[in-house]
Amino acid sequence: MQFDNIPIVLSGKFSLPELGPARLATGMMYISVPGQSTSFGAGFAFGSATIGNRFTHFTASLGWGYFRDENEWDFAEKPILVLASNIRVLNSFAVVAEYWLPPEVDDPTNLPIALVRATLEISVVSVGWYLGGTVGIGTLLFAFGIGPCVALGLYLVDKIFN
Repeated sequence: MQFDNIPIVLSGKFSLPELGPARLATGMMYISVPGQSTSFGAGFAFGSATIGNRFTHFTASLGWGYFRDENEWDFAEKPILVLASNIRVLNSFAVVAEYWLPPEVDDPTNLPIALVRATLEISVVSVGWYLGGTVGIGTLLFAFGIGPCVALGLYLVDKIFN
């Protein structure tokens, strides 16, 4: 098999030494997809700042997506903002929240955000249960409730700022 026909996934992250409760990092991810007549790849380059410890923290990241078609590289004009938090409740249980704010991109599906989020969360819970995980009332409330909550939050933000 030729090297040109092998898919490649690269991911790297460099963290600076901790400064009290703060940490800074930078990184990238790249996925190459070979083809018969052409090859392309895509990725994400980012910088992030984290405040907190390994049990409870908040992270803000700013990054740019990029795309490669043959030998031409193209970076996104606008960055992606990611806000995330993690609160460890037990050794085997943490509450994690992520919010990705991509540049202004039209949604080709026009599906309600509540439906999309609920479908994703229920799918993840189903896979976790199938793999032997436990599903409690909190898991079900989150899986079924996060979609409507996100939709309501986006609606309120739109009404307040527009």
